[in-house]
Amino acid sequence: MYKGDLLGPSVNGLDKLIKMPYGCGEQNMLNFAPNIYIMKYLEIAGQMTADIADKSRRYMMAGMLLCRLFFGYNRMTS
Repeated sequence: MYKGDLLGPSVNGLDKLIKMPYGCGEQNMLNFAPNIYIMKYLEIAGQMTADIADKSRRYMMAGMLLCRLFFGYNRMTS
């Protein structure tokens, strides 16, 4: 019988998967969405650090800005 976190050993270094979103909407979301899930997992697992959180938020803000620039600000707010 196993005790503890079975996925723990398989997700070491998960913070290395946080990527800067880029490109058009679809390409942007390919990197944007996983960043959210990675952050959520690290928070729940108690592995989130201030550096990882800062990097994730900066990347997500950059991704949102790129999306706004790609689609135009008016389309994002209406």
